[in-house]
Amino acid sequence: MKLGILSILSILLFNQIIYSQNKKLNIDDLDSKLRASVYDMSYKSFSFCDSSEYPDVNSKNSTDNFLKRFQPEYLKKGCEWYLSRFGTIEKIELKAVLESKNGNKIFRYKVKREFSDFVNEIRTTVNKQGKFTGIISKPYWSDKFYKWNENPNLKEVDTAEISKNILKVNKEFAFNGYYKCEESIFDGDYLKNIPNKKLAKIWKNHLKPECDSIKKLNGNFNKIKLEQVLSDSLSTKIYRYKVKFNNLKTVSEIRLYNYINNQHMGLFVINKWFDKYKPYEKAVQDSKEEND
Repeated sequence: MKLGILSILSILLFNQIIYSQNKKLNIDDLDSKLRASVYDMSYKSFSFCDSSEYPDVNSKNSTDNFLKRFQPEYLKKGCEWYLSRFGTIEKIELKAVLESKNGNKIFRYKVKREFSDFVNEIRTTVNKQGKFTGIISKPYWSDKFYKWNENPNLKEVDTAEISKNILKVNKEFAFNGYYKCEESIFDGDYLKNIPNKKLAKIWKNHLKPECDSIKKLNGNFNKIKLEQVLSDSLSTKIYRYKVKFNNLKTVSEIRLYNYINNQHMGLFVINKWFDKYKPYEKAVQDSKEEND
């Protein structure tokens, strides 16, 4: 179910170059005006989806590359994605500032949002001249520093350690998402594990069209089997179900992404089952090549 998730595990809003070796700086030693400017950028970029409230960015405080990417419609899309899933920012705290090998300063903010039971990170980078070079958000906080394109390793979870009720709820959610495609299925309790009402409404508007599309292409199926559960222990759990659609020659996968608190994040179909886990985009691409 493609619900505009920019990325399940890491949301990249603007390019930034970060080297692997970073030096931790003393926050109190930093220029107060720079700290205030970076805070303003970090907070407003993920709080005000109306372009009139955006932080002021210009050639004096931002690099040319940043200005090219700091487009209102692009920022608004990322801002609305976070607001719909996690709610407004309730608390934002500067926890660390790192200096990269090329002199960039990386400001790491720990963020608590309205609908989230866990904290996120907003990360803003400035160059030696104090100009903005990039800003990203990760859907989790880790004291360990992960570059924008890195995330904690996924590890397999023993299903015996997961409550039977959670296993049942997740299986029913995955099954019903692509089985009958009836409007009544997507009402009531089906969306009870979506983080908030606003997001549940977004899901509901996409569920039946997505279900109809999958059924038209892949046909029906009768049952699904949970084969694997993965988790990064910080933000995400992934439930992988084997399924055989009538119109496809090979076994497929229904993949359910949950937040660490077991609320639903996303539901997808991958038209070929791979025994070894592949990130969603990679699995979709490889399944297309094998089915062409």
